[in-house]
Amino acid sequence: MRCSERRGHIPVDNPTPRLAIAELGALNRRKNNVTMTSRQALAYIRKHGVVLEAATGPVPSIAEVIAGEPVRGSWWSHPKSHEIFAVTRAIRDSDEVLVCRLIKGKVTFVHRRLWPALVRASGEPVSIRSPFAGARGTHEVGTSRHQRSPVP
Repeated sequence: MRCSERRGHIPVDNPTPRLAIAELGALNRRKNNVTMTSRQALAYIRKHGVVLEAATGPVPSIAEVIAGEPVRGSWWSHPKSHEIFAVTRAIRDSDEVLVCRLIKGKVTFVHRRLWPALVRASGEPVSIRSPFAGARGTHEVGTSRHQRSPVP
């Protein structure tokens, strides 16, 4: 029994047909189920341009890529939830990535190289700061209340 199997991380034998998951999912299985680093995640977002945090949609989901398989239900219940959380928080702190709700109202990561196209696609005149204004999420201690506050 491998170490990863003792922790409940059983490698997936059948990779999903989605190319994005297969790319890094196969890499994770070959490396004995080693988790993706934040640097690898940023490189993945740089390559794909637009990536969802956890939802399913027309672009890849970084949570599914880290998990190496489709995530059923909430990614919080997945065995790799701690790794998904750590990597997504590192991505949110990166200056290379815009975090917004672009696709289906879900958290979307947009790489810096696509920011000019995103501003042009909006069709509205914008100031230098406004297209990049974001929000910071906070949780109240002892409750599950989540609040978003604008970042100046």
